[in-house]
Amino acid sequence: MAGEPDGLTLVYLRRLTRKMDRVIDDLAELNQRVGACEGAIVRLQASHDRLTDRLERIERRLELVPG
Repeated sequence: MAGEPDGLTLVYLRRLTRKMDRVIDDLAELNQRVGACEGAIVRLQASHDRLTDRLERIERRLELVPG
């Protein structure tokens, strides 16, 4: 009987360890996905900036805006 409490504690510790491993794996995956999203946002911003510059040049050539 004396061995049962230690055995039960080890069972719970192993369960906790497995759950923590899953949480760590999930967190690593989320970090990768957030990094990919940040990269996509940077690319979209750069594309937007280029399009804005082009539009401004076109408007100036067509004399639609002063400058």
